[in-house]
Amino acid sequence: MRVWSNLGRALCASSLLLSLAIGEDDGEAVPIEFDQALLESTTQLRTALYHDPSLDAPLAQLVEAWRDAGKLDQLVAVYEDHCLSYPDDPGSAIVRLRLLHAAGDPAAARVAREAVARFPDDPFAHHLAWRVLNDARDAEALVELERAVELEPRAWRRKRWSEELVRAATLAGKRDVVERHLRARAQRETRPDQLVAVARAMADVHLHEAALAALTDAAGRGPDTETAVEIELVAAACEAASGQRDAAAQRLDRLGDRLRGATDGGPATG
Repeated sequence: MRVWSNLGRALCASSLLLSLAIGEDDGEAVPIEFDQALLESTTQLRTALYHDPSLDAPLAQLVEAWRDAGKLDQLVAVYEDHCLSYPDDPGSAIVRLRLLHAAGDPAAARVAREAVARFPDDPFAHHLAWRVLNDARDAEALVELERAVELEPRAWRRKRWSEELVRAATLAGKRDVVERHLRARAQRETRPDQLVAVARAMADVHLHEAALAALTDAAGRGPDTETAVEIELVAAACEAASGQRDAAAQRLDRLGDRLRGATDGGPATG
C-alpha cells in the first residue's frame, strides 16, 4: 500500500519547505519553498491521481494550475522526492513521468526506460513509455506498446491499445509486428465478438487467411444471431478479397437463405 498520506501531510503543512535542491550559479543548493495555497487547491487532483495515475482530466488540470503559476518544475520536484522516498510505488513514478512528458522535459525518455525497468509488469507504465519514446522518435518505442497490450488484463483497454499498435506498426511499415500481434490476439480471445473484431483488424491489413481462421473459431463458439451474421459477412469479404469469389458468393447465398427462413418463420438452413 502506498504511503501517500505522509506526502500529503508534508505538502499541506503550514510551514512547507522541502529540502529539494536547485542549483545556483555559485553551485550551492537552496531549498524550494512551495506555494501552500496552490498545494491545497490541487489536493483533490493529486488525490485522484493517487487512486488512479492513468486519469487524464486530473493530470491536465494539475499541470494547468501549476504551469499557469509558473511553478510546474516544483510539482515535478514533489513527485521526484516521493519517488526517492518510496521507490516501489509505481503510481508516483507514473505521475512523475507524465508530468515530465507534459512539460516537454528531455529527461522524460530516460525516466520512461527507468520506469519500465523498475515496474516491468505494469501495463500502463509500458503504454506511457511508448508515448514518451515515440514522441522522442525512439526506434524501440513500439516494443513498449506491444508489451503494454500483452500485460493489460482489461478487455476494453487491451482492444484500444491493440488498435493503436496496429495503426502505429502499419504506419512504421512493420508488417511483421502487425501480423505477430494479431495472430497472438486471436489465440488469446475467447468470445465470438472479440474474435470477429480481430478478424476485421486482420482483414484491414490484408491478412485474409488468418482472418478466416479467426472467424471459423468464432463460429464454433456459439455466437448470438447478430454475431453469426457478422461472421458470415466478414468471411465473405475476406474470401472475395483473396480471390475466392465463388466461395464468397456461395456463402452469401447460404446466409440469405438462412435469414429468409428466419423471417418467414421456417427452419434455418445451414
